[in-house]
Amino acid sequence: MENLIFERKGWRWVKRIVGIFWILFGIFNLLFFYDKPLTLSNWIWSVACVLLGVTFFTPLGGYNETRFMVDDGNLKIKWKLKIGEITIRDNEIEKILLRNTKIEIQRKGKKPVVLLFDQWKLEDKTKVYEFMIEYARQKNLILEK
Repeated sequence: MENLIFERKGWRWVKRIVGIFWILFGIFNLLFFYDKPLTLSNWIWSVACVLLGVTFFTPLGGYNETRFMVDDGNLKIKWKLKIGEITIRDNEIEKILLRNTKIEIQRKGKKPVVLLFDQWKLEDKTKVYEFMIEYARQKNLILEK
């Protein structure tokens, strides 16, 4: 079974534009907003703005991709709206529910994992559904549509 990876290129540009804004704001703030001599708080504020801009402009601000990866008894999901990677063991999955705007993975004795895709393209939704159907078939899991 192949891993499934989606990259959202539009978000990359939005993050870069926001990053450039914060970098320019920090530099402009340092050079023009305050009277001379500059105080320590002005330096800290300007450096913080530039660092915030750098985190948005570089990959430090988070990935723009959604990944479904299968390896040795685990399903690893990096969802764009979630901060960390979700790791689900095959033996703890009770059933997988495929709905129109979400996928819900119910786990034994744990909170279910809900993956929302409200504004996804139809072909991307189809790829995710096909991946989950194939995954459930290979692992002999209960799948509800």
